[in-house]
Amino acid sequence: MKTRIGLVHATMNSVSPMLEAFRTHYPEAELVNLMDEGLLLAVNEKGGITPEILQRFEDLVQKAVDSGTDGVLLSCSVFSPYVPAIQKKYAIPILSVDEAMLARAVLLGERIGVVATVVTAGPTTKGLLEQFAQASGKAVRVDVEIVTEAFEALKKGDPEQHNRLIQDRAKRLAENADVLVLAQISMARAAAGLNEIGIPVLTSPLTSTSSIMEQIRARKGLE
Repeated sequence: MKTRIGLVHATMNSVSPMLEAFRTHYPEAELVNLMDEGLLLAVNEKGGITPEILQRFEDLVQKAVDSGTDGVLLSCSVFSPYVPAIQKKYAIPILSVDEAMLARAVLLGERIGVVATVVTAGPTTKGLLEQFAQASGKAVRVDVEIVTEAFEALKKGDPEQHNRLIQDRAKRLAENADVLVLAQISMARAAAGLNEIGIPVLTSPLTSTSSIMEQIRARKGLE
């Protein structure tokens, strides 16, 4: 019997990297994609997540669960702080895509560089990293660079410019970092140009797909 995974998206830019990660590493998984592009637009317009926006997001999660999924991955990092509360409502694993990535970043270094392309994703990622560090009893310094023009380039259909802008900023951050985090799924495509910077570069598609498959297998083993 196939493992069915729900993928909840707030931008089309996250779809391709997640599908590619599953296709490459877990081709046996059956994927159910749910999308509300208006969520990210609303977050940017309101300057944050309102109760109404959060309810829209949770409605998508419920639809994913109702589709008979074994687990759900939430691909928009802006909503990551709300995932623990959402998880408590369901028996199946509900994971944010960046959870495993951020935990690994804290494990790998004390100086963590973060590049984001959406304004709200930068502070969200920094806050989560500091929470992971505090939970593990480790002191970290998190430096954040936000490159909104890269996200605009991607929306205009120019992935090469998107990648260049991220890579330029990432290389500067890497001069004073032990590990580099690309905060959003859509940024994973830029990682290929950062192989020579001399420190680990973490992206969420691979770490999150591995994490949810491991949790689902562990849960099925206990049933």
